[in-house]
Amino acid sequence: MKKYILVALILGFVSCSSFPDVKEKTENEKKTGIYVAATHSPLQWILYFSNGLNVWFNDADPKIVPYKTEAQFFELKEGAINYKVEMTYLSGGRVVGCLNLKPGQKAYFKYSTPFLITSSGNLNIFDVKTETELPMTPYCK
Repeated sequence: MKKYILVALILGFVSCSSFPDVKEKTENEKKTGIYVAATHSPLQWILYFSNGLNVWFNDADPKIVPYKTEAQFFELKEGAINYKVEMTYLSGGRVVGCLNLKPGQKAYFKYSTPFLITSSGNLNIFDVKTETELPMTPYCK
């Protein structure tokens, strides 16, 4: 029994670090927008039964991004983008901020759920072309 618990703990901490493939796709070559991918630990098994993430851009209607699927692309206009990301399960793990997109730029949001649902989620934002992390600001000016 102790072996099974140990293996579950190890898998829980290791598996949440996988990075989905977001290579430039032909249909998105000249578009400006954001790819969004969501991951969670296998220890958070209850999330397998949820819809995934709610993602808002500039206070528009929420988009749903399922967990552990290919990153979804959302076409947006360049400029300041207000975003809010939260789990659909109990509206937990909320992350809010602002990102400035340049014309033709594509960003990649990698969201990892918090271990405690009442905590903030972990959001890393990368430029798809340069693979560098982009700065996050709490509010658009």
